Amino acid sequence: MKVRMAMADDYSTRLQDILIGINEGKIVEKEQNGPFTYCSTFRPIDGFINWKENTDTILRWFYVFGAPLGTGLKFILKNKTYSITKISRINSFAPAVGIAGSVVYKVGGSIWVKTGDTAVSIDGITLNDEVVDLKKVFNIGQRLQ
Repeated sequence: MKVRMAMADDYSTRLQDILIGINEGKIVEKEQNGPFTYCSTFRPIDGFINWKENTDTILRWFYVFGAPLGTGLKFILKNKTYSITKISRINSFAPAVGIAGSVVYKVGGSIWVKTGDTAVSIDGITLNDEVVDLKKVFNIGQRLQ
């Protein structure tokens, strides 16, 4: 977090000078030689949720691991591996202590699952590529792994 804040501070104070330098030709591009790797190849195990993480982290994991580019964001319930296809923030959920990974509420076709700080709304899940009826499969108090 400190690095991101330092980078943001650096950009906010230097960005204008950098853009002017590029425009005036004082800053010129430099070709990068050699291979570049942003991250390694995803493995299926990489997409399993750690419910103790905060909501923001879990939502970012979904953006990275979700289909079609990732291996899927997954959890286990009763020895079955489920993949999340749609997840969202619950803006009205106040920060609270609780058991991370617990189903805390069911509303419409969604379940709310406790995270390390608040909760997320899981709005779509598949099991073996088949859409799961959340109302029928999940109950309040169940703990997802």
